[in-house]
Amino acid sequence: MVLPVFGGDLLNDLLGLILKSSDLYLRTSKAISISNGKVRIMGHEIDNFYVVAIGKGSIGMAKAIEDAAYDKIIDGIAVVPKGTPGNLRKIKILESTHPLPTEASVNAGSKILDLLSNVRSGDYVLFLISGGGSAGRSAHKGSEP
Repeated sequence: MVLPVFGGDLLNDLLGLILKSSDLYLRTSKAISISNGKVRIMGHEIDNFYVVAIGKGSIGMAKAIEDAAYDKIIDGIAVVPKGTPGNLRKIKILESTHPLPTEASVNAGSKILDLLSNVRSGDYVLFLISGGGSAGRSAHKGSEP
């Protein structure tokens, strides 16, 4: 069997499309806007909100939210695998472990529950979840929300 060989511009274009499609900062940026002092996220209008981002792509997603709606964020946490590069201005970064849960992921789960304990009726919470999120945060059985 003979397989087609791709090269040159077609391969570069394909690779560029794949990388652009997997850029979580760019994808998140396209999903949020501000108009007349209100935040619009995928067609839903909200005011101030909390942010919880978990997983390998959480820095990029959280940064896009900060860049678009910094003044509208009440508080936030981004849980990332240990050693993940990146900086956020308002959303706190917590390093955790991946792929297996450890005490660091239990700590991250506890911090998320602490943050969520501040949420009141009518408040919004924006959850941003990417790959590895389930291992990055855990909670002991019986933890209170």
